[in-house]
Amino acid sequence: FQKVIENRKLDNDITLAGSFCTGQCNRVGVTITLNDDVYTGITPETFERFFTDKLMPALEKERTEFNGVFDS
Repeated sequence: FQKVIENRKLDNDITLAGSFCTGQCNRVGVTITLNDDVYTGITPETFERFFTDKLMPALEKERTEFNGVFDS
Protein backbone atom coordinates (compact mmCIF):
# COMPACT_ATOMS: atom_id res chain seq x y z
CA PHE A 1 0.00 0.00 0.00
CA GLN A 2 2.84 2.38 0.90
CA LYS A 3 4.47 1.86 -2.51
CA VAL A 4 1.27 2.82 -4.33
CA ILE A 5 1.06 6.01 -2.28
CA GLU A 6 4.74 6.83 -2.87
CA ASN A 7 4.59 6.01 -6.60
CA ARG A 8 1.68 8.42 -7.02
CA LYS A 9 3.50 11.05 -4.95
CA LEU A 10 0.70 11.21 -2.40
CA ASP A 11 2.80 10.64 0.71
CA ASN A 12 2.19 14.26 1.80
CA ASP A 13 -1.57 13.76 1.43
CA ILE A 14 -2.15 10.27 2.85
CA THR A 15 -0.97 8.96 6.20
CA LEU A 16 -0.79 5.25 6.85
CA ALA A 17 -1.05 4.35 10.49
CA GLY A 18 -1.14 0.90 11.96
CA SER A 19 -3.13 -0.26 14.91
CA PHE A 20 -4.03 -3.59 16.29
CA CYS A 21 -7.70 -4.48 16.25
CA THR A 22 -10.10 -1.80 15.04
CA GLY A 23 -13.08 -3.87 16.10
CA GLN A 24 -13.02 -5.76 12.80
CA CYS A 25 -10.57 -8.55 13.65
CA ASN A 26 -10.55 -12.07 12.21
CA ARG A 27 -11.31 -10.97 8.68
CA VAL A 28 -9.45 -11.57 5.44
CA GLY A 29 -7.29 -8.62 4.44
CA VAL A 30 -6.88 -5.42 6.36
CA THR A 31 -9.36 -2.90 7.66
CA ILE A 32 -8.98 0.68 6.46
CA THR A 33 -10.63 3.66 8.08
CA LEU A 34 -11.05 6.53 5.65
CA ASN A 35 -12.39 9.60 7.37
CA ASP A 36 -15.12 7.98 9.48
CA ASP A 37 -15.92 5.12 7.10
CA VAL A 38 -14.57 1.62 7.78
CA TYR A 39 -13.69 -0.74 4.92
CA THR A 40 -12.86 -4.36 5.67
CA GLY A 41 -11.26 -7.13 3.67
CA ILE A 42 -8.86 -4.96 1.68
CA THR A 43 -6.26 -7.24 0.11
CA PRO A 44 -3.41 -6.57 -2.32
CA GLU A 45 -5.78 -7.79 -5.05
CA THR A 46 -8.59 -5.39 -4.08
CA PHE A 47 -6.50 -2.41 -3.01
CA GLU A 48 -6.24 -0.79 -6.46
CA ARG A 49 -10.03 -0.71 -6.79
CA PHE A 50 -10.41 0.65 -3.24
CA PHE A 51 -7.76 3.26 -4.03
CA THR A 52 -9.52 4.37 -7.22
CA ASP A 53 -13.14 4.11 -6.04
CA LYS A 54 -12.90 5.32 -2.44
CA LEU A 55 -9.59 6.90 -1.51
CA MET A 56 -8.98 9.18 -4.50
CA PRO A 57 -12.53 10.65 -4.50
CA ALA A 58 -12.20 11.35 -0.75
CA LEU A 59 -8.82 13.01 -1.32
CA GLU A 60 -10.17 15.12 -4.17
CA LYS A 61 -13.16 16.19 -2.05
CA GLU A 62 -10.85 17.18 0.79
CA ARG A 63 -8.62 19.17 -1.57
CA THR A 64 -11.64 20.97 -3.04
CA GLU A 65 -13.04 21.83 0.39
CA PHE A 66 -9.60 22.96 1.63
CA ASN A 67 -9.08 25.19 -1.42
CA GLY A 68 -12.58 26.63 -1.01
CA VAL A 69 -11.61 27.95 2.41
CA PHE A 70 -8.90 30.09 0.83
CA ASP A 71 -10.86 31.07 -2.29
CA SER A 72 -13.53 33.03 -0.44
